[in-house]
Amino acid sequence: MGLFGILWTIWLCRNESMFNKKDFNEKQISDLTVLRIGCWSRSKWPQAIPSLLSTSYFGKGVDWIK
Repeated sequence: MGLFGILWTIWLCRNESMFNKKDFNEKQISDLTVLRIGCWSRSKWPQAIPSLLSTSYFGKGVDWIK
């Protein structure tokens, strides 16, 4: 699931930068990947995965989303 999350995030960011002229840095792509994999995991295994809010990115949180 992790590999698909990484590839899908890179693909979507690539499309956004090509077609909508948005810029992404490595931190944003990394944060989006962690959020995407967390959401997918939570939907597949709702009882086994803790809440997305309690599993912030290694305790640092996602600081670029306002």
